[in-house]
Amino acid sequence: PAHQRPADPIVTRALDHLRQTYESLHTNRMRNTAHGHWINEAYVVRLCAVLEAHNVVGGGKSVDRTLPGAEIVRTSRWLRNKIAHSTAEIGSADSRALDREMRDVFGLGEQESIFERKYILSKDNVLRPMHDGCVRYAEALFAKEHAY
Repeated sequence: PAHQRPADPIVTRALDHLRQTYESLHTNRMRNTAHGHWINEAYVVRLCAVLEAHNVVGGGKSVDRTLPGAEIVRTSRWLRNKIAHSTAEIGSADSRALDREMRDVFGLGEQESIFERKYILSKDNVLRPMHDGCVRYAEALFAKEHAY
């Protein structure tokens, strides 16, 4: 079937729980505020941590670019590293390359971030599609690994 669940759905349950928690924390009053942006950054870090904790990525395992959602997972990990290990500001050549990558992967075009020198982390255009892409990738990876 087009939407096949993985043999081990623990990671998708963890991702769904994370999304539900995020949605409950990020209310409309937080939208377009510095606190809301911080929550969005924390969501990206946690999303990637769930993928690593369930051996979807990390530990020397590269992203399988043949699977659906691979570009989203790769971009999410790159963004996670910028958020977790720097100021997550767009300035260096590498951070500008990530910004271009995010614009391509998430179809952001010429949108501007409401926060100067920060990545666009809108819930509707980036974070929800990021979550969905990570779930698609995890499902495809587990299906591939358990097909043999």
